[in-house]
Amino acid sequence: MGLSISKIIGVVILVIIGLLLLPVVQDSVYDAQQNENTTDTQSTLLDMVTVFYVLGITLAAVMWVVHETKDNIG
Repeated sequence: MGLSISKIIGVVILVIIGLLLLPVVQDSVYDAQQNENTTDTQSTLLDMVTVFYVLGITLAAVMWVVHETKDNIG
């Protein structure tokens, strides 16, 4: 069971779509922070939303690579 081109293309498309949605996430976070009822703690947590979004995309890609290559090692 090797790497297939269709799986690679699928993951690349998934990562591209995730990164293309990044500005939407950033705009939503910015709009939420501009709310006058937002406290400093909430603003700090909102800053982390974008970081965790990018980390999630990265983790998904890394986990896919690990899953697809674990049978080929050893």
